[in-house]
Amino acid sequence: MGSNCLGSSFDMKYQHIVWDWNGTLVDDAELCVVILNQILNDYGKMPVDRAFYLDNFSFPVCEYYKSLGLPSCGPEYQEISQRFIEEYRKKHHICKLQKSSVKMLSYIKGCGISQSVLSAGNIADVLDFVEYHKLSDFFTIISGVYHTNATGKSDVAHKHLNQIQACTSEILLIGDTLHDFEIATDLKVDCVLYSKGHNSKNRLLEASNSVINDLEELVGLID
Repeated sequence: MGSNCLGSSFDMKYQHIVWDWNGTLVDDAELCVVILNQILNDYGKMPVDRAFYLDNFSFPVCEYYKSLGLPSCGPEYQEISQRFIEEYRKKHHICKLQKSSVKMLSYIKGCGISQSVLSAGNIADVLDFVEYHKLSDFFTIISGVYHTNATGKSDVAHKHLNQIQACTSEILLIGDTLHDFEIATDLKVDCVLYSKGHNSKNRLLEASNSVINDLEELVGLID
């Protein structure tokens, strides 16, 4: 794979790539497990390991917390949700970008294909995190939610889609969870799932055959 694409965007299958953030472009699953276990410990619950997390994590997060015996509604849920976010903000800098993420962002940009971020995270945080990793220039749109309820990104997905200057058949969404697949299905756009994020490969394969283990596999899918 070269640093630049030889064809114009009109020669490509897709005109726009929508990226998920957490787990797809940034490798933060381990940090999320650590913070979750701190909360579980405070509630006298058994910790989870990464394998369990990858096999069970889902949106809305309140339902996932309920399955772990944690508060899933009301003020207590709001409290632990806010605590999780505050701990993440303090430690997000320890998370590295996923392998080959910058290489692929550069490759896609060189192909003349526009790119955006659609995240389930709070928009202010997402903007800060993208800027921290110096990736802002790759994206024409960065979308996130305006709350900390961890309910997913369904409420902002259609607004995001309406800002993209491409037909749905020309858009590819890249994510790492079943929620990303659900969003893509709702938007009627193609989807590729990345197996190194917040859901295990086996779980992703239950929903889709378009699962990759390395972001560089995208080259053959977008050409």
